[in-house]
Amino acid sequence: MSTTYISKILEKVMEITGDAVPSQTSKLQMVSWLCEGEREYVKKKPDTYIKTADSQMIEGTRQTLESDGILFIKPICNMGTAGTAPGDVVFLSDENQLNRADPSWHAATANSVIKSVTFSPDDPKTFYTYPPQPTSEQGFLRYRYSAIPPEITITGDDYDVVYNIGDECASELVNYILARIYSKDGGQILGADSIQRAQMYYGLFTGDLQHLEAVEAAKDPNRKG
Repeated sequence: MSTTYISKILEKVMEITGDAVPSQTSKLQMVSWLCEGEREYVKKKPDTYIKTADSQMIEGTRQTLESDGILFIKPICNMGTAGTAPGDVVFLSDENQLNRADPSWHAATANSVIKSVTFSPDDPKTFYTYPPQPTSEQGFLRYRYSAIPPEITITGDDYDVVYNIGDECASELVNYILARIYSKDGGQILGADSIQRAQMYYGLFTGDLQHLEAVEAAKDPNRKG
């Protein structure tokens, strides 16, 4: 979560566009676009908004993320059958290796204590627990996942509220709002080059994210040389 107020983001947007924005686009509309930008940011860079859940599993091996989940990230530990007692750590296993080691693991003897979890980016909202969970008294798992940032509600005329993702994302959110403003205008108010400006600002938004991904990948200590 940021420490920067949304009011500062809107001030930067209006500084760039000048007086035309308040006359054609309300601050509430810009906040709506900021929230839209956060969601686009997280879709392109899932580690931007990470949450931790203590979630009770269901019977069997197949489990589903929380309702706001986008992508399973990592298991942490067992939390007992009441969800209040941290227990053994849970390992993240490679699905192919687990399948080769025990082709019948989906039908193994059930146990509420989870040993490992596997998931595939091809099905990002689903993960599988080993061993299978029992028909009752299922265990809780503490895990991390990428989530959809919630909509931000403005009360009255108070825009001194923080947004969901980090301060380091401020410039990208400014660019996203600018792209939406110029795209909406279509040259009618802000000028004939509005569509080109919209494309430019959206290009800056996506380009920054691609650069950040490249930097993180280069510095990832888990990468094999």
